Amino acid sequence: MKKLHFIIVVLLFIRTPVVLGLDIKGEKEVPVTVTVLSDYRLHTIIPSDFLGFSYEMSQLTDNSRYLHPDNLVLIQMMKNLGNGVLRLGGNSSDKISWTGMPRIDYMRKDSLTTTDVDTFLKFVDLTGWKVIWGLNLGENNPEKNSDEAVYVAKRLKNALYALQIGNEPDLYYKHLRPVNYAISDYEKEWFLHYTKIKERLPDITIAGPAVAGDIRWFESFLNSYSSRISLMTGHHYNSPGKNATVNWKTILEPDNHLSGYLQVLNFLCQKHGITYRMAECNTVSQGGKIGVSNVFASALWALDYMWSVALNNGVGVNFHGGSVSKYAPIVVDEKGIPTPRPIYYAMLAFKYGSEGGNIVPSVISPSVPNSSVYACVNGKTLKVTLLNKSEDDISFTVRLNDTPASVQLLRLTAPSPISSSGIRFADAEVEADGSFQLNMREKYQPQNEYVKVSVPAMSAAVMIIDKE
Repeated sequence: MKKLHFIIVVLLFIRTPVVLGLDIKGEKEVPVTVTVLSDYRLHTIIPSDFLGFSYEMSQLTDNSRYLHPDNLVLIQMMKNLGNGVLRLGGNSSDKISWTGMPRIDYMRKDSLTTTDVDTFLKFVDLTGWKVIWGLNLGENNPEKNSDEAVYVAKRLKNALYALQIGNEPDLYYKHLRPVNYAISDYEKEWFLHYTKIKERLPDITIAGPAVAGDIRWFESFLNSYSSRISLMTGHHYNSPGKNATVNWKTILEPDNHLSGYLQVLNFLCQKHGITYRMAECNTVSQGGKIGVSNVFASALWALDYMWSVALNNGVGVNFHGGSVSKYAPIVVDEKGIPTPRPIYYAMLAFKYGSEGGNIVPSVISPSVPNSSVYACVNGKTLKVTLLNKSEDDISFTVRLNDTPASVQLLRLTAPSPISSSGIRFADAEVEADGSFQLNMREKYQPQNEYVKVSVPAMSAAVMIIDKE
């Protein structure tokens, strides 16, 4: 069988345009070559349920109409993304207590009832998604947690992706446990809950350790319990919420910490023969930051982030945020209608640029600051995501080993990197009913096995190359 080779040659023309309101002055032309080795498959196929949302458990008790079967707009927006995983947890999961009974009027918002679970189940059934369910380790009551686990497992059935015991235990010393609380203390508590649940649900999947980011906790936990789990969950935020210097530009800068963090997670999981998922993540911790988490720059960050996790063999990403938070992919507007934020459009771009794909290597030489190229192959279709987080336009010249049948381009754009509205993918926006249809597929006719594509500053594009 003839091997197919795709070579992408990228030329960056630096000039003096005004791009998206930014005065850019360049001095020279920089040629860049990107080679996509489409006949060399990495062992990771991007899972169909890679995309996901993460919510506080309090979303079920504080705002019962959001994750509700009547919220048809939200349900449709989730369907737009295909299969997915919805995670319930967060800090509130360690403060909300299971009652084991239906909700009645006098119950407080920190009480989780069978009514809440039953209503949520109806919602999940309509989305077709699966669920990571967070159990309360704050109370440290194994018996109660096992009761909750049994009820949730019985109701969710095949929709239950995994149970998770506790949330960010490496930060318990700040609020739920003594200041000297250590990994050894957590592991003892976790194992008691694990054992009690497994006695009643021997086939259930339990994930761990939902650590905020302390690599030492990941390593210790896996050394102790990797044989008892098949999925490790971790959290990551680009920047701390109280850092006043964080702005839309800083989240687009190269993140060496993230690169090292994912490499270590990948190494640890490969070593122990399990997978990992970033079950809670976003731009800025502690609810996000206006002008950063809710503007188009966050979409460019998120698209790069998802591909970074996929390249490091992560099986999924869950962007955190509630119905009214600053960084949520979908929020409720003043009329109570679910509305997409920029990160949601990044998720659409990732879906169309990765769906069913097997990641293939792409090599850039020389590297271009704040730009990335990601590629995957699905059958005879090559999908290439061109991400330009720089302040200059990039002209990509794509050279193929033979002429493809068709080349299409789907752009991720906005009026400016600080726009909170006007975000579009394939020149389309989410409709009022939550539906989404691609509007513009730019088509290119290669000549002499070349395709030239311009990706303006602060934008991205998904190239779809079909061989037949």
